[in-house]
This record gives sequence, C-alpha cells and structure tokens, in this order.
Amino acid sequence: MSSSFEHLSVFAEVAAAIVGFVAIFLVLVRREEKFPAEDAIRIRVMILTAFIGICASLLPIAIAETNLDEEQVWVVSSATFLLMLGGVASYTAVRHFQLSDTARENIPMINLIIGWSCAAIASLLLALNLLQVPILGYSFSYTVSLLLVLSVGATNFYTIAIQKLLEL
Repeated sequence: MSSSFEHLSVFAEVAAAIVGFVAIFLVLVRREEKFPAEDAIRIRVMILTAFIGICASLLPIAIAETNLDEEQVWVVSSATFLLMLGGVASYTAVRHFQLSDTARENIPMINLIIGWSCAAIASLLLALNLLQVPILGYSFSYTVSLLLVLSVGATNFYTIAIQKLLEL
C-alpha cells in the first residue's frame, strides 16, 4: 500500500466508530414509540454518511491493488465517492421535502447549512479530482471530502444526541 493511502484506514475506523456510537445512542434513547420523522431522517443521515466514510476510505486502498497508477486510483475513487455522495444527498433531499412543515421546522437550520455546505464542497473537490485538476493534489482533495462527509454525520449525531439527552 502506497504511503498516500495509509491515512485512509484511520478514516474507515472513525466512520465505523460513528456507526457504533449511533447504535449505542439508539439503544439508550429508544422509547416505546418510534422516533419522530425529523429525527429518523437525521439518524439515517448519520448512518449513511458513516457508511460512505467506510466505503470511501477503503476504496482507494482496494483500487491501489490493481494495475492502475496512483492518479487513476484517485480519479476512479473520486468518481465512485461522488456517486455515493450524490445518492445520499438525493435521498436526503427527497426525504426532507416529504416531511410535514412542522417536522421540517424541528430540524435545526445549522444542520441543514452544515450538511448541504459540506456536501457541496466535497462534491466540488471530488469533481475537480475527476476532471484531473485537483486542488493541492488528489489525496488532499479526497481526504478533505471525506472529512466533510464525516462531519455531517458527526454534526447530526451531536445535535440529536444533545437534544435527546436533554429530554430524558
């Protein structure tokens, strides 16, 4: 494994830890009734972004084992990451607009601003990798995109965990 890919395994571990924290959180705050729709969508976003983090972290490592050169590994990985991110962003947008007005108002505006801003910046960085004009190198753009996606999950976790713990 090339040294430019070694740091990605740490991100896979962080993403897996986020999934673990979400699972523990769900067990601790689970009530008899279901979560409200606005909480359910944020929980799904946490889990989906963590799974994207795991997949996107391990993808370049796996692709590096092929006969592709390093630049091609980053381009293919960026294209796949961009598709995964687009899928989650589309799912989230559709689910958000399916919420009732009341449920939509219960989602803190900061979550929406952080989430969509991070997704837009990550998409731009990945697209630049795909177009082979990365900012400060392929690894940098890819890693920043990964951090942005994981920050969306972490932000959702933080806000919903604080909110639920205050309700206990």
